[in-house]
Amino acid sequence: QAIHHPSPKMRRAALRAVLGFDLEEGLKCAGGLLADPDKSLRREATSLIDEKGSDEHVPYFRTLFETEEFIEFDLYEKTNAFVTLLKLAPGRGRRVVMSYASNTGLLGNHLTRTTSCDASHRRGDVSTPSLRNHQRIRTQRRSASPTGTEITRVLQTIYHQQ
Repeated sequence: QAIHHPSPKMRRAALRAVLGFDLEEGLKCAGGLLADPDKSLRREATSLIDEKGSDEHVPYFRTLFETEEFIEFDLYEKTNAFVTLLKLAPGRGRRVVMSYASNTGLLGNHLTRTTSCDASHRRGDVSTPSLRNHQRIRTQRRSASPTGTEITRVLQTIYHQQ
């Protein structure tokens, strides 16, 4: 009951109390807090699952990715959730992350441009307008948002391992 209390302090205290007597029950509570409105509590829950969780906690992340709250998370939190999931269950986790990425279009446009530009480069079409445009866009993305570039790299690595 206290896990659903309006106060984040009470929810945090409840999580710690449950963890004190039953790790598995505490991890279930942490799974339920992955989409908590309080950012620090979400990070604590993700960190806890990262440290003590297992592949049986994958469904919590699948549920998290389906929430509207996840869309509002900052890139650090999204990347942290993806990486935690991949550490818990590399195979299953990759499928969940890739499903999220394809359903939201998170990878589609960037990977398509990267793939077409890489193919153009291999063919020797190094001066094509699309390649120059892609290089400009890639440079802008890197300078505008290093965290955004980092999440794209993580997801590209996952994509290419499929």
